[in-house]
Amino acid sequence: MTRILNDRTGGMTRRALLKAGALTAAAVATGCAEPDRLRVVRGSGGVCTVTPDFEDGPFYVDTGLVRQDVTEGHDGVPFAIRLVLRDAANCEPISGLPVDIWSASALGIYSGVDNGRIVRDMPDTRGATYLRGRQVSAPDGEVRFDTVFPGWYRPRPPHLHFTAPFGDQAFTWQFFIEDAFCDDLYEAVAPYDTRGVHPRRTTDFAPEGLIVVPAGTPRQLTLDIDVTIDRTNLSQPARELA
Repeated sequence: MTRILNDRTGGMTRRALLKAGALTAAAVATGCAEPDRLRVVRGSGGVCTVTPDFEDGPFYVDTGLVRQDVTEGHDGVPFAIRLVLRDAANCEPISGLPVDIWSASALGIYSGVDNGRIVRDMPDTRGATYLRGRQVSAPDGEVRFDTVFPGWYRPRPPHLHFTAPFGDQAFTWQFFIEDAFCDDLYEAVAPYDTRGVHPRRTTDFAPEGLIVVPAGTPRQLTLDIDVTIDRTNLSQPARELA
């Protein structure tokens, strides 16, 4: 698993690099929850590592909106996401698969739901659709989304949700952002710096295989990863908040 091993690059702290717009890091998303049990599979498409399935959380909404740009003009650091979907049976790309994305805004608020039912004193945004959308994977397994870097809300550290249906089942997962990366961005970059560091540690909550480190700068962050799906180990489809 690739990590940022040192908070300093060329004498500058990560926070200084963020302010200067010069921080880069590798994206990571490999293995299962326990690092000594990485599930590597081999097939006609080569070698890949299975991405662990994870719960959908309470804030899914099926908007039906097919779009790459889900921002709707919302404030926040632009975050370009590229996923390549692969089949764990043979490591080949999965084409024609619809993928939904959703996440909290820079202020930790989800659209389309009454946030106050989960987090006290949070707003009711039912009817809104920002930071939600769907794309269908290309022949090479690729889907792309343009969103904003998520803010935090108290019960969970920063993350993004994805789900993809397979008949009456689905593959649902979340990617959590590395603590050190979040801390630097939340303390140095508007509008996140008005709220500061999130109180919950990603490393205390998320399986290691779901922790990622974006690349890029505060003007344009990116995440570019393979998602290898085990079709024999799917879960129920993502559920909307009743």
